[in-house]
Amino acid sequence: MDQDTSQAGQGSASPESAGQQQYYAAAGGQPAGGQPTGGQPTGGQQAYYVPVSAPVQYAPGPAPVATELTGGVKAAWFFIGFLLGIPGILIAFATNWSKPQPIKSGAIKFSAIGMAVNIALMIIFAILSVVFTTFIISSLVNSIGNFGGSYYGW
Repeated sequence: MDQDTSQAGQGSASPESAGQQQYYAAAGGQPAGGQPTGGQPTGGQQAYYVPVSAPVQYAPGPAPVATELTGGVKAAWFFIGFLLGIPGILIAFATNWSKPQPIKSGAIKFSAIGMAVNIALMIIFAILSVVFTTFIISSLVNSIGNFGGSYYGW
């Protein structure tokens, strides 16, 4: 009885564990090298090796540095310049002072274009308001006409 338990103990502690026995059975009694345990091929069955460890994954490198503004960022700086004017240009300069030159100059340029468009629209609206106000006043004055005569009778 001691011999049975010692053989059972050797069987579980030997290098041929249950997983290795199943592997050799699947490979036709061959170890991982493809050669049979006795040194003779077994009629065309090849052993295969499945790696247990996962492939090595490296940490991603630094993100690429943008060298120019995208369309959405250009539109954002345009509207900041359009709404704020000179403070918008100062904000564009202050927030981009440490960035590459194309980004800094692009932000300042589009905020300045926004401010220029705002000024141009204000001038156009001022001219139109003067023209329409003059037209309305002159039409009101002319509509009175000589309805009851004037004070001097002309």
